[in-house]
Amino acid sequence: MIYTSPYTDPATNLAIEEYLCETVKDGVILYLWQNARTVVVGRNQNAWRECQIECLRADGGTLVRRLSGGGAMYQDLGNVNFSFLAPEGLYDVDKQTDVLIAAAASFGVTAEKIGRNDLLAQGRKMSGNAYYQLGKNRCHHGTILISADLEDMGKYLQTPQGKMSGKGVASVRSRVVNLSELADIRPESMKTAMINAFAEIYDITPDVTPAYIDMERITALRERYISPDWTLGKLTDFTWEAEQRFDWGALHIRLTVGEGVITAADIFSDALDADCIQAARNALAGVVFNGNAMKEAVRGAGVYADDIGMFAQCRLES
Repeated sequence: MIYTSPYTDPATNLAIEEYLCETVKDGVILYLWQNARTVVVGRNQNAWRECQIECLRADGGTLVRRLSGGGAMYQDLGNVNFSFLAPEGLYDVDKQTDVLIAAAASFGVTAEKIGRNDLLAQGRKMSGNAYYQLGKNRCHHGTILISADLEDMGKYLQTPQGKMSGKGVASVRSRVVNLSELADIRPESMKTAMINAFAEIYDITPDVTPAYIDMERITALRERYISPDWTLGKLTDFTWEAEQRFDWGALHIRLTVGEGVITAADIFSDALDADCIQAARNALAGVVFNGNAMKEAVRGAGVYADDIGMFAQCRLES
């Protein structure tokens, strides 16, 4: 099934995506959508550190938080956002990525996947991808730069200096590329190309008939995406903090400690595995403020657990 959103409100579009992920049963859904001026932060990021929030809002933009991990992204009507929603048995990131590569190739643009979540064209990023799971259903989503305003991207996003130097780049413009710079591509023509590539790779007849969408359920889901508690979080006072960049992403830990016990833990990260960061955060609450105790507490939290535990222990004991 193919569904193209008629909306440009990011909260509504994210609610539709979540609804489609909840309800997909026996096939793969390609969901295409566009947002008006928006910054989307990852599930575990500190929005205040990633985005010039007041500047964005003064210009009529919107800040939202998505369900997946990864880093902050700027979106406007020069972007095409995509989501692949599928039950676990039909979910195939490589096949889904082939749709993106084939769509770009139809315009003569060669795209290549780098690492876990980026697509590059002529050495610059054209697409960032992220992933999440709801029950046994999965979502692979991302954005494709077509004719986005790169000046606004640099204006609203706050890229940590450590991240920039680690990737050897000097500016937003040098790191990303609009596909319209490389070929005659517009957002609508890219949508058509993606639909055609999806149909060919999945060997189906494109069904672009508007699907049944439960707007009552979507309205309820949208409430989370417009909630300040979800979008901005509740930053608490802290008594200890440390941060580090790993191969898998940035890590920033803030702990509130009372009488030698961690009473609250915040962990911010752009790591793709959002669940691991959540599990580590939950594991630290109530733990004795001791390096070894913290390392043991996060053991088993997920793929980054050993790095998080060793980092916390080393920083606390150094």
